[in-house]
Amino acid sequence: MSGERKRNLKNFFQLLMRYKWHHIAAMIFSVLNSVLVLLQPIFLMKIIDEGITNLDMASLLKNILYFIGIIIVQNICEYFTTYIYSIIGKRFILDLRIRVIKHVESMSGEFFTNTDASEIFTIFDDDIDNIEQLASKMIFSVISDICIAIIMCIYLGHLQLELFTAILVIQPIMFIVQKKINRNSNNLAFEARSTLGEIIKQVQEYLMSMIQYIKLNAKNVFWRRYKKSSDEYVHKCIGLDMAYCKSGVLGSLLSGSVACIIFGYGGYKVILGELTLGGLITFNQYSQKLFQPVVSIAQNSTQLKRILVSVDRVFNLLNQENEIIPIEPICDLPIRRGDIYFKKVSFHYVEGKEVFHALECHFMSCSFNGIVGKSGEGKTTFINLLFRLWDIQSGEIEIDNINVKNYNINKLRENIDIVSQEVFLLNDTIKNNLTLLNENISMEKVVTIAKKVGLYDMILDSPKGFDTVVGDNGIKLSGGQKQRLSIARVLLREAQIVIFDEATSSLDNAAQENIIDLIFSLLKNRTVIIIAHRLSAVKRCDNIIVINNGRVTESGNHNELMEMQGEYYALYNAEI
Repeated sequence: MSGERKRNLKNFFQLLMRYKWHHIAAMIFSVLNSVLVLLQPIFLMKIIDEGITNLDMASLLKNILYFIGIIIVQNICEYFTTYIYSIIGKRFILDLRIRVIKHVESMSGEFFTNTDASEIFTIFDDDIDNIEQLASKMIFSVISDICIAIIMCIYLGHLQLELFTAILVIQPIMFIVQKKINRNSNNLAFEARSTLGEIIKQVQEYLMSMIQYIKLNAKNVFWRRYKKSSDEYVHKCIGLDMAYCKSGVLGSLLSGSVACIIFGYGGYKVILGELTLGGLITFNQYSQKLFQPVVSIAQNSTQLKRILVSVDRVFNLLNQENEIIPIEPICDLPIRRGDIYFKKVSFHYVEGKEVFHALECHFMSCSFNGIVGKSGEGKTTFINLLFRLWDIQSGEIEIDNINVKNYNINKLRENIDIVSQEVFLLNDTIKNNLTLLNENISMEKVVTIAKKVGLYDMILDSPKGFDTVVGDNGIKLSGGQKQRLSIARVLLREAQIVIFDEATSSLDNAAQENIIDLIFSLLKNRTVIIIAHRLSAVKRCDNIIVINNGRVTESGNHNELMEMQGEYYALYNAEI
């Protein structure tokens, strides 16, 4: 076993130990259940040999009552065993999924750049589902099955050694055949599940981008891919069904062969008087029960390999270290003023391709600031660095004279609002999109803000007012309405720093001017940064910085920059 797997299993069992008392309770009920299952054939033998054969009514009734009592208690034990293991399994995977989500959401931008989202979703869904069985009853089930098989072998040998020797030859054959069939079935099931995952991903992409597919006349692209994947899925599912059928047929043949041996040779022993009729029936019941743990062990051994791969995938993800960690002393205070200072900041995404080089700039508290420059000059990188999705290689970024690396990462991000060109909206009501389900925001405040940003009349005209669902990503709203809603959301959240990242670039000039008016009239007490290609969006800012080759080459207000007749002047005239 590799060192990595040992570490992953250690982490797995540490997490599982949170449910140790549940496991102990389930183990007690499981042991009782197994013991009572083993006792049933013995009392059946007593019913036949002591009651029926000897014509002893008292013994018959007594053993029947014992038999009924054992069955009742055994089923109660089985019920509680299943119930407790269900609690363990469901709570464990719930805890594990929460842990995975919290870990992923804390990771750096580098992680999201280099990690396929579908891979994370597969780990979150399929791999954690696979682990549930190991987290609940598999481990103890294997131990229990082995113990039961050993006990039954000892008892069957004691009951009739020659007959037991005869059927014992079939057990290894059954184990080997069952293991081979299970391995094939599991491989087919894994392939079918992977293909189904690909189909779901294709359908999800198609449904989420239906309008774009229609506009591009690209529906045939989806249907060709879908038909190919669906045909492959059907083929694999048929193979899987036939593998299960083959398993059932072979199991029935082997089981029938054992029954023939037992009743043929066992009946011969009964005729000779070397075995009672009750003993023969008991022997048959035990031998049939012996198949169950043998088959279960074969199935679990095959499944365990697949489950261990899932354990590795889940815990390898959880063991990935986050590069974005706060530095002592950690500041848990909210951002009060929003004074931002970039001090000789150098940064690159890829080694050798510097985005910022010794960059210096200052965004004063409660001011309007613009960032302009050609495409690819790193304007959006300002957001990534302020939000600490990436960390700089050298220099310092300070907010209110505190290095951003000293801030509690959650506190830092709670105090920065970002409004982008593509406004993110939930497929939920207007109210929930405004409040983001924050119950501390009163309806009175929501109404007041909606009036300020010019949304109130539109909301009143909607079918259900504030309870109107906006559709997938706000498809029922216009671009201007989305931007107004995003500004209202900013006002409700009251973050001190607000960044507009190309927020008006998709709007026409009239709509942009309306949004800019709202920004400058309603956000006077915040530190506002407007990143834009269109210079008309930043013309009214108190301070505008021009980025070129990773440095601030010019700064000042619109009039000052125009008087310089430098880069800003050239960009502005090119836009007219």
